[in-house]
Amino acid sequence: MPVGWSNWRTARTDYRIEGERFLILNHGSAYSLSREGGEPQESFCPFFAADFVEDVHAVLITDEADLLDRGADPRAAPLEFREQLYDDGAVLAQLRRMRMVMHGMDAGELAAAFHELAERLLRSRRDVQRAIERLPGRRMATRSELHRRLQRGREYLHAHFTRPVRLADMARAACLAPHYFHRLFSAAFGCPPHAYVTKLRLERAAGLLVRTELPITDVCFAVGFDSVGSFSALFRRHTGVTPTAFRKAGALECGSLLPLWSARACSRFGVGGVRWSEQRSHPVPRPPQSGSKLPHSKAAASRRTPKEASSRTKLARFEKRDRGTLW
Repeated sequence: MPVGWSNWRTARTDYRIEGERFLILNHGSAYSLSREGGEPQESFCPFFAADFVEDVHAVLITDEADLLDRGADPRAAPLEFREQLYDDGAVLAQLRRMRMVMHGMDAGELAAAFHELAERLLRSRRDVQRAIERLPGRRMATRSELHRRLQRGREYLHAHFTRPVRLADMARAACLAPHYFHRLFSAAFGCPPHAYVTKLRLERAAGLLVRTELPITDVCFAVGFDSVGSFSALFRRHTGVTPTAFRKAGALECGSLLPLWSARACSRFGVGGVRWSEQRSHPVPRPPQSGSKLPHSKAAASRRTPKEASSRTKLARFEKRDRGTLW
């Protein structure tokens, strides 16, 4: 998700996409997008033409000599990805690059960008498969089911981290015993569930500090902390600066914008396309801070009442039949 956050609903479950994460949906998966006003938000959603990813996969798994002799192996059934939240850095880097230069690409550059994105997604798919194989269990079906349940627990954390979340609640969402869930989650994601929740809260707080003018106390409570003192201490421990200093630096360097909904789609060149949605509005000048050496802000957020924010809530529904990467 380039800016802000949004909720994506599929037939299976809901996903909250925010920060350095993305979602992959398979061909034929219908989804709806919902988001609320109050801060800038943007989604960047490449989608592939039919059989495009399968063609790339066939080349990757075919021996070089065979490619020279007879080309890639014929495609079998459509390639399926696990529909879940991903945080693969290589894919995120390619998504950022495409987002930054998309409007200046010609047909050849766009095709090259989609080929590179497809390769990185396929490597991410392979990494997920390897992660499943490392889980305990004698049978592959057992390990696959464990991975699915862990992802369900992780998605529960993403959807509810702004509220008090108990280990029992996480485990119940994953249909696992609490201790078993804690042990498997720590092994799969590199930290225990409570540390993962803290990370999500701090990421959300960082976004609110830069993109809104909410008081520090309101930010603290909005992301799920119940003590301003503990929030400030944790924030400084993880970022190296206080929330106030982070806001000043971020606002001067990046600026912030008020919500306005718009949607753009790029032309197809036989590889896919992009659904790009934003909430933006006209900039409001922010006076420079005295003594600061950072670049001046180009725009700043202004306050709105809850009623005004509610009136700007947007709901867009898209019914798709192309595999897409939602970010």
